Amino acid sequence: MPLRHDARRPPCYASRRRHASPEALMPLKPTRLPAEEERFEVRFIMRDGEAEVECFVDEGAIEDLDPEDDDPLVDRFQRHRAVFEAIASWLHDEGDVPRVELHHVAQFRER
Repeated sequence: MPLRHDARRPPCYASRRRHASPEALMPLKPTRLPAEEERFEVRFIMRDGEAEVECFVDEGAIEDLDPEDDDPLVDRFQRHRAVFEAIASWLHDEGDVPRVELHHVAQFRER
């Protein structure tokens, strides 16, 4: 009898998750589309196969990684974009909306 698995995750996801780096587990793929600053957050697009997924990072999460107040929020986001993409992908993996908030940054550091 074939093993059943969650359609959102590839087979053997659980075993890969324990041994792989965060980058190896990213079902959401980065895009080259520019990020856009909105009210107190930055919006960016990632891909899940052919589907576009809107992702968000709130101001608190950006300030935690880059407290430089003089630069625009989107510029500070760009300096740490790979980290925010990894966190957004992790949230998507968990079935959550990829909206990165300050507490997610701390949780991601603990992984």
